[in-house]
Amino acid sequence: YVAALVGLLVIGRLSDRSGQRGRLVALALFGLGLFLLASVLVHNEILSLAFLVGAGFFLFAPHAPFWAIPAELFAAEQRGAAMGMISLIGNIGAFIGPYAVGYVRQETGSFVIGAIILVGSLWVGALLATQIKDRQPPAIERIYGMEAR
Repeated sequence: YVAALVGLLVIGRLSDRSGQRGRLVALALFGLGLFLLASVLVHNEILSLAFLVGAGFFLFAPHAPFWAIPAELFAAEQRGAAMGMISLIGNIGAFIGPYAVGYVRQETGSFVIGAIILVGSLWVGALLATQIKDRQPPAIERIYGMEAR
């Protein structure tokens, strides 16, 4: 979780400075998938743990730029409904995902195949995130609520 905290802060800061929210969400999702996949494919416990820590860096990293996207794309009166719909879809995925992995594990006897399915869904999300039109970075006055000096 220390790596997750660092990832959240680093990617969030990059997102605010660059305005490249979609690309940073895609980078974080791809990185999470890559490290998660590596952690289940290696057959060394120490190396697997190291890859899990690397995955931890990307675990919460997409949150800051992701939730900034609907705030920028939707009018104030639409934001609540849009964010609620996003949360609904995410919660449905969080409900179905463990059942899908459990089903695949039961049918194949392999946890690795279930992990590959999860990684595939992360990478599909990363591909979709690359299609988000990034806005110009906001003026520093609006970020910090003060005039630039």
